[in-house]
Amino acid sequence: MPEALALIPAAGFGTRFHDAGPKALVLLAGKPLLLHALERLAASGRVSRAIVAAAAGYDDAFRSALASSPLPYVLCEGGVTRRDSVANALRASGATGEELVLIHDAARPLVDPEEVGAVVGEGARTGAAVAAFSLVNTLKRVHSGKVVETVPRHEYVST
Repeated sequence: MPEALALIPAAGFGTRFHDAGPKALVLLAGKPLLLHALERLAASGRVSRAIVAAAAGYDDAFRSALASSPLPYVLCEGGVTRRDSVANALRASGATGEELVLIHDAARPLVDPEEVGAVVGEGARTGAAVAAFSLVNTLKRVHSGKVVETVPRHEYVST
């Protein structure tokens, strides 16, 4: 059963969290979002280690948050954008191109371990995979402040 290296962008500061610091360190049920995410990735049985792209200047806070990490991890500096953070994590991973890589945002702590396993398995089989879910919300196309169309949601998925 193939395993993946997890790249975890965790450098974001959410404006909706009202200056609470890095989103990844916000507590949910007494634990940082990042730790919840790593626990669920580990529970999948398909992730071997993690590279966490952390917010600059918060290394001690991230190490403290990860004191009970179920996965071996390395911290690297996150970037200005999510893309930059993923690139930094990939460089820090030392991955050779032969290793399967999984990217999972630290601010998405409640990922289903079975879904992680399915994505890793499909990625190993086909070379790439993404978790996607059918939309449940109604989508409207708006132009100049007016609704011009109800978009057929069956044509779209959310990732």
